[in-house]
Amino acid sequence: MNKLYWMDKEICNLDIIDLETLKILLPYWGITFQNNRLIGSLITKKMYLNIESSDRASFFFSLLTHTGIELSDHANPAVLNITVNVSDKYNYPLSLITEEKTYHLKGMKSKSLDLQKRIHKNIWLPDPFSTLKCSVHPEYIDTSMEWLAYLTIQYYMKPYFKPIDHLSIAQYEFLVTSVLEKINPIFSSYQISAISISDWPSLPDEYSSIKQTKRSPNESIRERKTISPFQSQQSLFTPQPFNPFKFNRETAKKSVINPFYRKP
Repeated sequence: MNKLYWMDKEICNLDIIDLETLKILLPYWGITFQNNRLIGSLITKKMYLNIESSDRASFFFSLLTHTGIELSDHANPAVLNITVNVSDKYNYPLSLITEEKTYHLKGMKSKSLDLQKRIHKNIWLPDPFSTLKCSVHPEYIDTSMEWLAYLTIQYYMKPYFKPIDHLSIAQYEFLVTSVLEKINPIFSSYQISAISISDWPSLPDEYSSIKQTKRSPNESIRERKTISPFQSQQSLFTPQPFNPFKFNRETAKKSVINPFYRKP
């Protein structure tokens, strides 16, 4: 058995299988493993959050307190800057507005049986913008703070993400309760709850080790009418393999996206 420590305090003992699984999961939580000690991955990072409600700002940072990220009191181009506007202008839960285009994201309120979707509620940062202007629909303002916490972790930790869809839900929940709950019970409470199936699209190949079933022609036609933030310029309107870290900046300014488009 391997003893794990957080803030110089022993929190649990894991066998080698669970330990190796935990190492895969930790970047998704904003945590780093060092010599059987867990530390916040963002202890050297800062961010600025511009939101009217101080209560929601406090809740947002309570979700990320374990990462060690520091709050900046002013906007800074060298750090992540998020401005939140609550509006029903867009009929989508969360819209990310940039100079080039507007990305409409649809996160899951409930849990999926697919762990890769479930861990961040299928909210994925389309591009590593240092400044994010977010339009949140009033019906989703509370849920959006959780989603923005995931986007913050992704901004800094996405290069360290490995596929997790091969891991079982049971093993994942065991590690949530054995490890994450003892580090940040608020954040962990959003990682474990009743499971339900979601029909929202699958992740790109870079994040998935499970082959999906072939979609019907009608589904494929409908998907060709949307823009995927993971597609290159050549594949904007015809299905092509995607690159999740390269985006076309010459396309239409506003588009409804399917963040995990698959070739039919």
